[in-house]
Amino acid sequence: MQMPEDTPVSARLEALEGAAATAFEKLARPVGVFEAVSAEEFLRLYADARGSAGDTPLHHVVPRAGALALFAATLGAGVDAEIRQRFRAGDAPSGWALDAFASAAAERVADRLGECYRLALGDTGPAPGLRVLPYSPGYCGWDVSGQAALFRALVPIEIGITLSARCLMQPIKSVSGVLVAGSPDTHTFRPTFDFCEPCLTKDCCRRMASVRRQG
Repeated sequence: MQMPEDTPVSARLEALEGAAATAFEKLARPVGVFEAVSAEEFLRLYADARGSAGDTPLHHVVPRAGALALFAATLGAGVDAEIRQRFRAGDAPSGWALDAFASAAAERVADRLGECYRLALGDTGPAPGLRVLPYSPGYCGWDVSGQAALFRALVPIEIGITLSARCLMQPIKSVSGVLVAGSPDTHTFRPTFDFCEPCLTKDCCRRMASVRRQG
């Protein structure tokens, strides 16, 4: 819910979070798919729709990677439907809580799919200390329009994910992108790109720190 860790949590907020977790467990049907792709194939796909950004982190990360896979994952349509129903019924607090819970869960699904890919590489993986991170359209210079080229290559309709003309995934609580496998150094770059300055989250720094700690 993007609250500082040292912020006291009210009883009402704890109740909303608990109810959201209960509803999520009943409704979520997480499923994902990944498909190996070469660096050359990915960079061609990436160039098709990365938007106006020139140099981006993936231009530095991909050439160092030992293996790559396109991916898509979803929590299923049930979660989306319940969130919409709560807002339509005028219950904005519980709708917001479930939406926040599901957004965080979608990111976890991408991380879990990365772990599945790491295990699939097994002993034949590209390097000792293999780390896999997901990179998605909409972040770090990869324009959200990149979904179109990605979906043409991966075709995740088999797990129930479709893409609108505006590059919005359905179900909404879905994620897609590329899984990058390599050593911790593979994922290291300086966050000094033009689009870094207005970024409020600096999530890339947390991700880089996490793989260094694992290494």
